[in-house]
Amino acid sequence: MCWIHGGLFYSGSAQNYPPDFLMDKNVVLVTFNYRLGVYGFLSTGDDESPGNYGLKDQRAALMWVQENIAVFGGNPKSVTLFGESSGATCVHCHMLSPFTEGLFHRAISMAGTAISPWASCPDPLSMAQEQAKLVNCSTANTSTIVACLKDTDPVLLVKTYPSEPLFARNRVFTPCPEQQSFRNPEPFLPGDPLDLIRAGKFKKIPWIVGANSQDASTFIVPILNLNRLRARWNKNFEQFTKSFLFLPKKLTKVQADGVYEKFIDFYLNGTRNLSQQDAYQIIEGFSDRHFIHPVKKSVDLHLSVGHEKIFWYNLAYRGFYSTTYLTSLRNYGVGHVDERRYIFPMSFFWPYSENDKEVSELILNLWTNFAKFENPTPANKPPDSSRLLDKVTWLTARDIGLENMHTRYFNIGQVILGSPTEFLNENLGPVKINMAEDLNKERMDFWDSLPLNEN
Repeated sequence: MCWIHGGLFYSGSAQNYPPDFLMDKNVVLVTFNYRLGVYGFLSTGDDESPGNYGLKDQRAALMWVQENIAVFGGNPKSVTLFGESSGATCVHCHMLSPFTEGLFHRAISMAGTAISPWASCPDPLSMAQEQAKLVNCSTANTSTIVACLKDTDPVLLVKTYPSEPLFARNRVFTPCPEQQSFRNPEPFLPGDPLDLIRAGKFKKIPWIVGANSQDASTFIVPILNLNRLRARWNKNFEQFTKSFLFLPKKLTKVQADGVYEKFIDFYLNGTRNLSQQDAYQIIEGFSDRHFIHPVKKSVDLHLSVGHEKIFWYNLAYRGFYSTTYLTSLRNYGVGHVDERRYIFPMSFFWPYSENDKEVSELILNLWTNFAKFENPTPANKPPDSSRLLDKVTWLTARDIGLENMHTRYFNIGQVILGSPTEFLNENLGPVKINMAEDLNKERMDFWDSLPLNEN
C-alpha cells in the first residue's frame, strides 16, 4: 500500500504517518516524499516548465516499488495507491495518466479528486509570471522566468508563498495538463482531467472514493472563532465568499454573481454575514463545493463511461478529537483529515475512545481488505475483521447498465450538529454503518444545476 500525503500541494511529509496501525494488517506500507509548491507544480504551460514534477516524483517511487518491493515481502503485482486531500487528488491523477500503467492496481482517494475546484489549474502561465514578479525575476518570456527562478534562493521562494493559500487561488500551484512535444515526449496529464474522464481515458481499476461529512469545517471554524479573521471576512463578505467558492474563470461577471446569489439563498437563506448562528450552513455549503460534490460528480462521470468497481463512502463519525478542536471545542462535525487518525496514529489526537478504536479497526479492515481482495467487504473476511463487517456488505456505487438507478454509498457513523457537548459520539452508543443511496440529493442537485466546469 503506497501512501501519498496531502498538504494542498505545498506542504506535508511522509514522516508524519507512522505505520503502527497498518502493520497489524499484514500489508507492506510504502510512504515517500515528493516535490511541493513551486518546485513540484509550477508550470509555464509550455516546454520550458511543463509542470507536475511532484506527480513525476511519485511515479518514480512507484517504479521503485515495482523493482524492489519483493525484497521487502511485497507483491509488485498487487499495489494499492492511496492518499488524502491533495494526496487523494494525486491518486486520481495517476489513474488518469497513461504513464503510470501497470504501476498500481487499486486506488483509494480520501477527500479529494482531480476535479476538486482547489485542484484545478486555471492559468499556469499567469501564476508563473506572478511568482517571478515576487522574487524580482523578469517575465519577458517563459525561458527567462524558469532560468531566474532556478537561480533564486529556495528560502526566498518559500517565503513568497501566501499565508492563506485558500484565499489566494492564483498562487497555489497544482497539477496541470501538459502538451506532448519533442522536449516533453511523455506528458503526465495529456489533457484536462474532466476531458480525460469523459473520454474514458483512465485506468478503470477498483477505486474507493469519498469524503467527510463536514470537511470544510477545518478551514471555516478558525475563521468563525478568531475575531480578526471573522471581521475581515464580514467586511468583504461577497469578495471572500466568491473567492472561497473557487468559481471557474470562464464565467462572466453576471454568471459569477448569479452563482454567488444562488449559493447565499440556498445555504444561508439570503444572510450575508459569517456568524456562529449560520456556522453549520456555511460549513455545509463549502463542504459540498470543495469535497462532497466533486466526489459525487467524479463517481457519476466514471460510471457514465463504464467504470464498474467504484466504492463510494461518506464518513460521518466524529471522534473523540477533531481538527476543529484547534480553535473550538464546539461540535462542528467531521472535519478535513479527521479520518487520517484512524489509519495512522496521531500523538496530538490522543487518547482514542472505545468508539474511535472501533472505527479505526473498521476503516483499517475495509482499506486493507480492498488492497488484498479488490473488495472492502469480501465474502471470506479475514478472521480478525471488525465485528461491524458482519452487518453490512459494501456494494459498488451502481450496477453498470442501470443508469437510472440510484447511486449507492457506504455510510460510517452519524453526526448530530448543534450539541454543546464536544465529545458527542461518546453518547451515541454503538457505531452505526449502513448502505444508503443518493447522498445529500437536494444539495447535490443544486450544484449540478450551476454553470461549473464539471457540469
